[in-house]
Amino acid sequence: MKSAKQTTLLMLILAAISVVGAMAYYPWPEAAVADEEVGKPLFEEYSADKIRGIDIVELDSESRTPSRIQLGRRAEKWVVPSRQNFIVSNSNLVSNVVNSLNDRTVYDVISENKQDHIQFGVVDPDQFSANQNLDSVGKKLTLTDRNKKTIAELIIGSPVKNDASKRYVRIPGKPRIYLVDFDDQILRTQFTFWVTPNPMQLKTSEAVPGFSLTGLRIRKNKPAIDEGKAGITPVYDAQLTAGQQRLEIDSLQIPTDSQDNPWKKLRTIPAQEAQLAGSIRGLFPMLTDDVRRKKKSPARAFKKPDASTEASVFKDLTGYGFFSPRFEDGLWKFDGESGSVEVSTREGVLLSISIGRVGNQNSMSKAKVNHFLMINAAVDAKRLKEPPRPKGLADDDSDENKKFRRILDSWKESVKAAQSLADDLNAIHGDWFYLVSEDTVNRLLPDITIAATSASADPPKSNTSTENADDSTEKAASDAPATTEPQPAETPAQAPETSDTDVDKN
Repeated sequence: MKSAKQTTLLMLILAAISVVGAMAYYPWPEAAVADEEVGKPLFEEYSADKIRGIDIVELDSESRTPSRIQLGRRAEKWVVPSRQNFIVSNSNLVSNVVNSLNDRTVYDVISENKQDHIQFGVVDPDQFSANQNLDSVGKKLTLTDRNKKTIAELIIGSPVKNDASKRYVRIPGKPRIYLVDFDDQILRTQFTFWVTPNPMQLKTSEAVPGFSLTGLRIRKNKPAIDEGKAGITPVYDAQLTAGQQRLEIDSLQIPTDSQDNPWKKLRTIPAQEAQLAGSIRGLFPMLTDDVRRKKKSPARAFKKPDASTEASVFKDLTGYGFFSPRFEDGLWKFDGESGSVEVSTREGVLLSISIGRVGNQNSMSKAKVNHFLMINAAVDAKRLKEPPRPKGLADDDSDENKKFRRILDSWKESVKAAQSLADDLNAIHGDWFYLVSEDTVNRLLPDITIAATSASADPPKSNTSTENADDSTEKAASDAPATTEPQPAETPAQAPETSDTDVDKN
């Protein structure tokens, strides 16, 4: 009897050992699948042409709510539907995002446990609960086709310690956590990153195409105390010329109470010269926090400037801080409540920036205060003057007249090229009010100390080196709120240079 019990116990022990061994060596389905995924792409390869929608979600640390931007492709253009189909101008960033889920090789399968989502930062931002740690939430990217069907979708979580290029990731709706390469800096929900920081298309270096500035006119205003001044009170009017490695302050004027002499010319001091010169650097980067679409009538007038247009089509613009519309220099100009900047270029295009009143805070950016801004362009007739016919030169077949005809034809070609460039800019900017930060406005329209100056009937020109401009820019930058956000992908690293290649030697 005792022997039978011992035999039974021994058989039970052997059976238990067999079960444990079977469990250890049995090819469980989940483990097998996980092993097969290592070293292979996380998603099947897709064509970028099939991507018609982009949805990026991250958690806003201040509001503790999801922040989202959605982009859609319309024909060959990417637009922001929530911003009245504003065309995305940062094409490099779009391309990087569209292709970001191709060739994501799985380095390792980290976990199958849903409880580990918090530890590795792959909690879905759309499913975040208030009691969770912010670090547990990832960024979510969804790419869809024309039928809004998901092609690829991923939650990007925490970086690997000592190797920030690798991230813990998860496919939404599935528990498994992977390790892959991914640069999450391209996933931005702020509208600013999807718009070029160089809307004026200024030349930023010798190797970069764009307009080469030759001069500025800065007019700073402030809101009028009464309604008798068309909504604005002038503060100052400054003229600057860009020359070879220097910026010359041609004039600085302030308003007076005299009807006979409404402006008084001042002798500038070094501090003012540096501040005014710094406004050139303020043209780049000129970041856009938000946009608003103009009504159809004023938009058409901006796209096709014409003196025959009735000024009444701009009546609604007073609500944005733009007053006294007038057709000058081939374009419509306004008295902006904050001021204006006109940029003369070597290419013969006059670029005009009108800056209006303070707008509403933009929920898609962290800007606390921003201003409405409009951009338009025209041929600079003062620069591209028609060459005068020499006195006594007959319109015949003489060599002298043929030479003059060639000069005249060259001028006509220059005007035609400048008009084409101006038309292109107006087609881009004609529909839109841009909202820019208070810091940007302060750099474009610097506050200068008027009381420290003395009147001069004929103030001397002052040569302000580019070093002064740099100092002014650095000061403006130091006064601005600190940010760790990178520039958009297509943003050059430097501000416009004032070198032989991009300014005139005036």
